[in-house]
Amino acid sequence: MGLLDFLKDLTPLVRRAAGAFDHARRAERNGSYAKAQENYRKASVLYRQALEQGSSPVLRDRLKAGISCVRCGKNEEALEWLAPVIESGRYESEARLHAGYAHAKLDDAEAAAMHWEAYPADPIQAIIGNALKEQARKLRSGGSPQEACEAVAAAWNRQDQQDRRTEGSREERHDLERRRGF
Repeated sequence: MGLLDFLKDLTPLVRRAAGAFDHARRAERNGSYAKAQENYRKASVLYRQALEQGSSPVLRDRLKAGISCVRCGKNEEALEWLAPVIESGRYESEARLHAGYAHAKLDDAEAAAMHWEAYPADPIQAIIGNALKEQARKLRSGGSPQEACEAVAAAWNRQDQQDRRTEGSREERHDLERRRGF
């Protein structure tokens, strides 16, 4: 066992999971989707291990775990992680967005529409907010959950790119993190 393995073993699982999530976000923003997926998968596994070993992740970590699960197709597990975040009312925009996406992936159009309709109006996140309202309307009219997922993923990517361009100041970045949870 090398020094790095020893130090890694001393780092709490939740912290390692959050680090994997942050690596995934950076990779995703840079268009390295395979690397992002690998890190989201790693984060989801580490968060699950932390929970199984008795850790009680805070809401921000539950949100990150839920997002990580959505990103690697563990939609039922994602909903388990996101439920307490939604109940708390914190980080509601990201929790509602991803819970709706997980439900849509599970072909539950009614639940997806409900979450996307509950997405809080936020002028900073107008691209995704408008897309979610439109996709919820389409789902209520018999639209395809899978097509809704594609439209939401495209809108989320556009919103993320917009956020990246506008988060130049420390205050803007802090405000975005406070609202989104990451």
